[in-house]
Amino acid sequence: MRMRRNIPLVALCGVAGSAWGQGDVGVDFDPMTPGLQNVIEANPGDLVTAALVVRADAFGISAYQFSALLDSGEVGMPGANELLPTLFEINITPGPRAVGPNAAEGFEAVTFADGPVSSSFVAATITFTAANPTDDGQPDVTPALVGVDGGFLDNMSLVVGLGVVTPGFVIPVPPCSPIDFAAPFGVISQTDVSEFVNLFFANDPRVAALASPFDIVSQTDVTEFVNLFFQGCPS
Repeated sequence: MRMRRNIPLVALCGVAGSAWGQGDVGVDFDPMTPGLQNVIEANPGDLVTAALVVRADAFGISAYQFSALLDSGEVGMPGANELLPTLFEINITPGPRAVGPNAAEGFEAVTFADGPVSSSFVAATITFTAANPTDDGQPDVTPALVGVDGGFLDNMSLVVGLGVVTPGFVIPVPPCSPIDFAAPFGVISQTDVSEFVNLFFANDPRVAALASPFDIVSQTDVTEFVNLFFQGCPS
């Protein structure tokens, strides 16, 4: 798996009440790298962890309660871990309220003093299997207010809604070579050899395109496949 690109702003949700202390929430697949790395490439079956990152502005955040919607067609077997970020005193309930194929609900914490100001923190992580990654432009993990979620309180105890939301996208690993015919993509392996044999006997144009003559499957395609196999994926 690898991070492909950073989309700093994807969607702006409606804001209820005062804009003071408004919480922006984003998905980050690599919290160790500055900025939100909200797009990740994965092969089917890869284990993916998404961090839910909350940003506090100058008015701070003293309490929060929100959830995450999941694309059940691409997110498999989700599990969630609710955290207690620095400066917060308690989670209102232990663990998330509910975790299912379509959502992980109820990440919350509160402090009775001032919470974080002009900074960001990880409120929770969601770990899941990349079931069927597709680059369809539809988000796979989306922070949201679901059911009884109350949103955010700033350090003046003003209720605010959800601010800027940056959802997460899980997309397929692209083939790394003309002979990267089969998953796992991004690496040349025995599955590519097996698929090459199948495609060769099916007179597949992808095999014919490997070497001249390009309009027919021939021994030159076999030779070129062997050459490319030992070259592996470009670094």
